[in-house]
Amino acid sequence: SNECIPVKTPEYAQSETGVYNSALLEDDGRLRVATYERTQGKLQFQTYSPDCKLESTQLVDSGPNAGLYPSLMRTSNGQYHLAYYDKGQQRPQYAVRKNGQWTHQSTETNAASIDAGRWMSMTLDGNGGRHVAYQDVTHGRLVMKSLDSSACHPNWKNPQNKLPGSTLYGSYASIGIAGTTEATAQLVASFYDQSNGNLVLATCQGELLSFQIVDGHDTKSDNNTGDVGLWSSLAIVPKSRKPAIAYFDRSQGILKYVQSQQGNLDVVIVDDGIRSQSPTRHLVGQHADLAFNADSGQPRIAYLDATNRAVRLAYRSEHGSWTSVELTSLDENIVGGLGLGIELAVDAKDKAQVLWGRWEANGESIQTQLELMSCEIAQTCGVQP
Repeated sequence: SNECIPVKTPEYAQSETGVYNSALLEDDGRLRVATYERTQGKLQFQTYSPDCKLESTQLVDSGPNAGLYPSLMRTSNGQYHLAYYDKGQQRPQYAVRKNGQWTHQSTETNAASIDAGRWMSMTLDGNGGRHVAYQDVTHGRLVMKSLDSSACHPNWKNPQNKLPGSTLYGSYASIGIAGTTEATAQLVASFYDQSNGNLVLATCQGELLSFQIVDGHDTKSDNNTGDVGLWSSLAIVPKSRKPAIAYFDRSQGILKYVQSQQGNLDVVIVDDGIRSQSPTRHLVGQHADLAFNADSGQPRIAYLDATNRAVRLAYRSEHGSWTSVELTSLDENIVGGLGLGIELAVDAKDKAQVLWGRWEANGESIQTQLELMSCEIAQTCGVQP
């Protein structure tokens, strides 16, 4: 199916979802979704059938204002973990689903009134151990840490664990585990350096963090070259087990992608926003989400075309060329937009499940809802410009 399916059921008809989402694809084709319901400030866990029908909705956290920036993961034995930002308490929260029920795990008390947990991102290791990355707004830094082991526990008193020359960084955090073996495994996270407008990759080992500027800075001249790295989405290349990142270049209004090639970072423009039928360049690349086809090892990126109020999908061929197609766009008569909280899941047969938030102005209020579609990449997914 290449049909965009609005997702609402009678009992949840007033649900205002779609702004903050996290999705994962099951082997049976079902899609599990964590989504924040903004009017009541609660976090929901939803299950959708392979044909995009809503099967169930379960309350994870009743809030208030809990469930922003959710990150949903599943262990190999079927246990679900959620990490998210509790805006009411200004701290990260963690939940686990056992025997069909969600339970919250104790977190440290926020006695110091530290605002931390925005841009939450979580990954699991082979043993089901949880590792997270998020922004600590109070200290203006990226936090990376392991919740169930000592693999990553930065010593914040060590000045080496602070990004040089920056007073605010760590937004748009996206975490993963690189390395082909357990012995070579490294915890890595991409993020945006707000102070300098750079895309940065952090690596955590034990008590130490190291940083590499990926884009936005010329090392020879030591000058910043643009404002890049927003909506960074990191994923691990299936065969090489090295990190790759999709991100928005705000200086140029384009979508970029970077991965390691022969030890060097290879930055490419995926979508430059140029459309043959449009006299002006489109603003593209916000809300990017990167995923890989595990079988072919090729990247796929879902993202927003803000100019056309459209959700797009870009995919790379085995020969290295990129193709971008429009999945859906908003009717020109509607006051609103698409593309909030875009999530992309791809199976080995290259079937894509894409979800996003849609918003519309209704009088003086804004209404949001989650939308979902599935399609076969390079076959039934969208139309080319």
